[in-house]
Amino acid sequence: MIGSFLTRALILALGYAYPAYNCYKTVELNRPDIEKLRFWLKYWILIAVLTVVERFSDYIISWLPMYGEAKLAFIVYLWYPKTNGTPYVYDTFLRPLVAKHEREIDRNLVELRTRATDIAAAYCSKALMNSQTLIFEAIRYASTYPLASKTSPVKDNVPSAKLHAQEKRSAVASSSPVDTNELDASSSDLPKPTEVGSTGALEKGDGTEKTAQESAIEDAIRLTRSRLRKRMGSIGNGTDSGPDTPK
Repeated sequence: MIGSFLTRALILALGYAYPAYNCYKTVELNRPDIEKLRFWLKYWILIAVLTVVERFSDYIISWLPMYGEAKLAFIVYLWYPKTNGTPYVYDTFLRPLVAKHEREIDRNLVELRTRATDIAAAYCSKALMNSQTLIFEAIRYASTYPLASKTSPVKDNVPSAKLHAQEKRSAVASSSPVDTNELDASSSDLPKPTEVGSTGALEKGDGTEKTAQESAIEDAIRLTRSRLRKRMGSIGNGTDSGPDTPK
């Protein structure tokens, strides 16, 4: 009994390679013989049918003894010149069977082709809709959540208490004739931002935290207002005797 590997190798060589070479020689003739061309066409039709059938028969009857050798002998029988089995098998078995069901086969092929076209069109439309949905979602996401640009941190330039006092002094001086020396003296008595900020205390008002610099600014403004009120009162009563006159 020939091994299965050797049997498969012989089937490939004698059933496909050698017939393919003979078919090539027939086609490449200056005047191809029509009968030989018909012979090889019938042979390849039978080989195609045998290839389809053996996919199922290998699982059912491959356990039989000499199964591979019988298949090899049948293939050689088809193309061997003395046996010339291709015309006999084709005209006796395959041709009548296919001619009997030819119309049904053609109708089924047309229906299958139509269904395949409809299924392919449905899948293509569905894929197109999904791609459009994904594109719209990506555009909406990009428009809703834009990329944050990287910006360098900006330092807060908080004006000092002295600057606020000077601005307040210029505003009051433009509205009433107040001695600037008095304002300078009052501004000199203001606490410096560094002194107030050194404590590191945070004032909390209405549940919100204030920085030390904001607290210093508010204290300076409050002190400046109180001194301005006193100075305005002394001007109105005519008792202004200068900042250094003891009372």
